[in-house]
Amino acid sequence: MPRVVDPKTKKEYIIEFDDSSFDRQTQITNFSNKSKNYTNLVKRMDEYVDELDRFDDFDNLKISSEKYEKKEGMTYGIKKSPFHTGTGVIFEHQSNAALSFLKELRGFGLLADVVGSGKTFEACLVISELAIRNKLRSLLFIVPEQVIQDWIYVVEQCFGLGIGTLYQVKRIEEFNELNINAQEESAIDVEYINDFKVPRRPIITSVENFVKWKPELTKLLFDCVVVDEAHHLCSEEGEYAQAMKMLSELIRVKKKAKSTYCLLLSATPHSGNLDNMFRLWYFVRCTGGIPTDFDEKDDMNRSNEYRQEKDFYKNFICKNSSTVMEFIQNVKMSEVENSYRDEFTAFLTKLGFNKKYSTFPKGRRVELISDFLDSDPKIKDRVTRNIARAYHNRVLRSIMIRQPNAGLITKKKNVVNTYFFPTKQSFSNEIHTQGLKDEDITVYLDKLYTDKAIKCAAGTYTLNGYIEEFSGNMDYKIAYSKLVIDKILRKIENIDDVNNTTSEFEKKYSLRYYWDQLRSTRYKLDSLFIPENINIKDSFTYKYEYTKEIIDSHPNQKVIIFFDYNLKKKELIVEKFLEAMHNDPKYTDRIVRGTGKNKDKSVNTFNASQDAILVVADAAFTEGVNLQTCNIIINFQVTPDPLAMDQRIGRIFRLGQKNDVTIYSLVDMNKLEGYVLMYFSRIGLLTSNTGDATIIAGSNSERMVAIRCNRCRSVQLISKEDFDYRLAHDNLYCMNEDCVINHEKMTEICVHDFKCDMCGMTFTRSSTEEGYICISTSDNGNGVMCNSGEYLDRDMYCRKVCALSHCEYFMRSEHQNECKVVQAYKENKNIQELDMMLLCARCTSKGCPTGKCKIMSTTAEEISGCGKCEYSTCHPKPHVLHFDDKWEADCPICKEENRKGKLKPVVARTFSTYINASWDFKHDHGAGFCENLSKEAKKVAEIKDILDMDSEKDA
Repeated sequence: MPRVVDPKTKKEYIIEFDDSSFDRQTQITNFSNKSKNYTNLVKRMDEYVDELDRFDDFDNLKISSEKYEKKEGMTYGIKKSPFHTGTGVIFEHQSNAALSFLKELRGFGLLADVVGSGKTFEACLVISELAIRNKLRSLLFIVPEQVIQDWIYVVEQCFGLGIGTLYQVKRIEEFNELNINAQEESAIDVEYINDFKVPRRPIITSVENFVKWKPELTKLLFDCVVVDEAHHLCSEEGEYAQAMKMLSELIRVKKKAKSTYCLLLSATPHSGNLDNMFRLWYFVRCTGGIPTDFDEKDDMNRSNEYRQEKDFYKNFICKNSSTVMEFIQNVKMSEVENSYRDEFTAFLTKLGFNKKYSTFPKGRRVELISDFLDSDPKIKDRVTRNIARAYHNRVLRSIMIRQPNAGLITKKKNVVNTYFFPTKQSFSNEIHTQGLKDEDITVYLDKLYTDKAIKCAAGTYTLNGYIEEFSGNMDYKIAYSKLVIDKILRKIENIDDVNNTTSEFEKKYSLRYYWDQLRSTRYKLDSLFIPENINIKDSFTYKYEYTKEIIDSHPNQKVIIFFDYNLKKKELIVEKFLEAMHNDPKYTDRIVRGTGKNKDKSVNTFNASQDAILVVADAAFTEGVNLQTCNIIINFQVTPDPLAMDQRIGRIFRLGQKNDVTIYSLVDMNKLEGYVLMYFSRIGLLTSNTGDATIIAGSNSERMVAIRCNRCRSVQLISKEDFDYRLAHDNLYCMNEDCVINHEKMTEICVHDFKCDMCGMTFTRSSTEEGYICISTSDNGNGVMCNSGEYLDRDMYCRKVCALSHCEYFMRSEHQNECKVVQAYKENKNIQELDMMLLCARCTSKGCPTGKCKIMSTTAEEISGCGKCEYSTCHPKPHVLHFDDKWEADCPICKEENRKGKLKPVVARTFSTYINASWDFKHDHGAGFCENLSKEAKKVAEIKDILDMDSEKDA
């Protein structure tokens, strides 16, 4: 305990602190909202506070940055490289994070700096500072399986714990907590210290192994616990929910020992859903909370402390919001209605809505408030900044150290988006049109991005030079979009967006969409528009030629090339690209093929080469791969999944990158990828340095529901609350004209992947066709499961014909050609059920072993016979998955083994599902697609503004 001597009386005082002394949020909530004058008493209190601050053991870091540097002859340490600055090898932001974590959070909370900022190093700095203060006797690391070796290397070698010191618990049998002073190397040596069992060796384990620990192991004392990817602990079900409860048990022991250090690491503490973050918030706020509160049960059965904290979090911290999107809306409404009431009233009076406003539903009120703010940029800026402060400093920093994102990664992104404008017209490279001031100009399409792009009476200009000369007071992006899209591209095809008179664009209002998004983009990037005559070349050909030009423009440099891996098989072109590159002597020796299976080998080959071209052949390759030895990415195709796009860039744009990064994306404007890339540009996804892609994606996924009409197949994206309300009031009818007459309802599209909470088996969406990949396996691989498509039908079942094609009886040589249905299925995997029923009815073969082989209907019951048939080669047998209203179903694998595993949703891909389904809807000529995507872009761009507005920690 610190001692203070009063300089006047010479008396010595011992200072003690209660449990809430360093609880920042508790202190904040006790502050009065009334201002007081600065008096002599306040001045003296300030001096006492400064005096007390000198006695804080966490007032500064005791280990200087240069102490961690690995110098010649040393076994341990961090090797200095050119991207390190100053005297040491620890970045300033990492030291600041470690110090703030100790001083402000007292060693218990989240380290939540952005992706690529080096949170592993920040955690190790905290651990080192605790060690030098003699506060560590035991350590536990709980980290994802795929990064265990990375953690071992950093802790043991970079920070000098010692090679071989960390004990990796792979199987629970290896952990013998009862063997005190054990001599066996396979057991953990545990000693008693002050009646606590303390492991002598620091331990590292995966979450999957941690949840299998026996209950008595949670009674061990670890002075410090580190949990990586801690956002997974937000889950209320499955192994991560169990991990949170066990972690709470560990903290209970730590509190008794008065050693409560716990580091939770996550760049994405939530995915847009603030409700989900509460478990983390409660765990940190209440120093581990009460273990039983993390059981799966209703809140009424949880502790009073839990319920009180949840009420405080929901109403005070989150402003009664469930998502970031809703938080922004609620704070915006509060700000305008309270702080700008007079101005807003005047605005409503002009519209004639003053007396009606309070009677409008919330959605309409939000629209009016947004219109009011758009009418007054100064008020809008002040309101937006207040929303940003509320989000960053109240919601996030109440439980975490999350530094302002600016400057954590010092390198820049150069984003170059190339849009190929498809045309069937035989146009000349020379186009005569009107310029920005309606003067006559000549545009040379083959020289559009050279110094001889535009000629007019005043001379010859580059595109940028012309805009600067003739745009007047017009914003550059508005002038650029007006010139290129309205004056040039429209001229090529003579496009009338209203009547959709164009020879190529299938989506109505396409050019209007591109024009609106481009001129609304506030982020620095290059957007190039290149007309291509598709009568001469297909999209692969002109993309391939352009890719070679990009590669040649970066001689002796590494390049990474990505594709869209979620397309149907016939649209996958990565193998075609590889074949073309291998057939070109100029590139064949440089090609490295990257897949999930050969990940380590291909990464080593790529990193060892000076000018390798890494062609990523599947999505699995992008998980957990560090490729910052390269600084050039080419997106040959763009995927509509924002997380996947961010993951690609994150492979090279991370701490350790020595150069600025350049990201090229090539898209066909008439394909989904073109619209999606423009959407990503509008919301700043590719240019962002914040690492908030998960939140951006989650804003469209968490608490959002995609619904589709069973008749016309139109798709909508609505909030979960709106869906529940419309469902309860029987108001899920489709509003398209034909559907209204027939009273057609819309039904929810499942957008989740699933995982069994017991055996870990995954149930995932097919990347090549609509449906889910069957869990059952056989010698012929997996099939795709069916759904009846009926309203609210959540059953997924194996196709009868798929089961027959995997049937041992029909696979025998003497019966191979007996079943006409199986033969037809082999020729056409998409054969319709009614066609198969007709083939079955007309079949005169006596070959079916039982009458149950016949295909008599399109219902799930058709598969029941195959589920009990001895000839079935599928494991497990053909089955039906009955999903309940929580989207949970019994796991068929666990069911065969008499276990009670549950398939539960783990990943929501609402936006990707919505955008793909909406793209396929063609009855309105694509007008709804363009209009709805524009609305989504505006909505999400506002969220991005809030996420970016974090330059300083405002009180």
